[in-house]
Amino acid sequence: MHISYIGNFEPPHSTENDMASAMRRNGHTVDTYQEQSVDWSTLPSQIADSDAGMLLWTRTGSLDKHDRELQTSSLRAIRDSVPVAGFHLDLFWGLQLKSDRERWVRELPYFQETDVMFTADGGNNDLWAAANVEHVWLPPGVAGKNCDAVGNVNAAFRAQIGFVGSWRDYHREWPHRKQLVSWVNNNYARQFKYWEGHVRGQDLADLYATVPVLIGDSCMLGSHYWSDRIPETLGRGGFLLHPDTEGLRDHFPEGTLVTWPLGDFKELRYLIDYYLKHIEERETIAAAGRQHVSKHHTYERRVEQIIEYLPV
Repeated sequence: MHISYIGNFEPPHSTENDMASAMRRNGHTVDTYQEQSVDWSTLPSQIADSDAGMLLWTRTGSLDKHDRELQTSSLRAIRDSVPVAGFHLDLFWGLQLKSDRERWVRELPYFQETDVMFTADGGNNDLWAAANVEHVWLPPGVAGKNCDAVGNVNAAFRAQIGFVGSWRDYHREWPHRKQLVSWVNNNYARQFKYWEGHVRGQDLADLYATVPVLIGDSCMLGSHYWSDRIPETLGRGGFLLHPDTEGLRDHFPEGTLVTWPLGDFKELRYLIDYYLKHIEERETIAAAGRQHVSKHHTYERRVEQIIEYLPV
């Protein structure tokens, strides 16, 4: 298929670049449009001239800055000929203290003028419907090329326990992240390291190959939502402990991901100590997790799920 794709392609490591790469690896032709530079007045004719079969859009920080009337008329013109879909990994409901995301859903063309919106926010079907958005839950994935990459033990990442991602300046609605990292640091200070910066590419693969036990967390304000850090870690062969949430086990069965009841730090301590000692069992789970993600949770698979859903 010939696909038109709007997003932010400037950062080398981004959801949009991973999705575009996945489309091409699946044999599709992709025209990318940098969102901040889209000429909405000519976009319908550009897409028509390209003979694209669909338009996909992953929004960026410039979401609320476009001319809404022009954007609306442009999207409606495009929808007369091809399906238009949105794709995003964020949580959109329940973050009122920090963002205007719920207002965006109800007002902006990105949500209101697409045929269907695919997001990782899966526990709010009634709210999506009330906002007049056709929503399909699509959990996050990992680029297939990252599942193929082999990590090497690297002394720069030497630690027994690790956490990758922001935690000090995180959503106020989810204090668990700061509590979790502080607890691990207080109880395993000599064995623990965290990486808040952007560790990407081969460095990230090396980190996961070096640190035996990774601790994860997601902004789990509702059910059926978790961070892309889960497939990103498992897909590269990392062993991950993550708090449980509704829907998680449907996608990561027993033996691929180890979870603990949210807030039960006694159980987390037991799991950390157990898997630091039981090396063979830990490595078996990590290998199974990588295989499972490579088969079911790559962006190559997500692309095909989007195409399968749309009337194209």
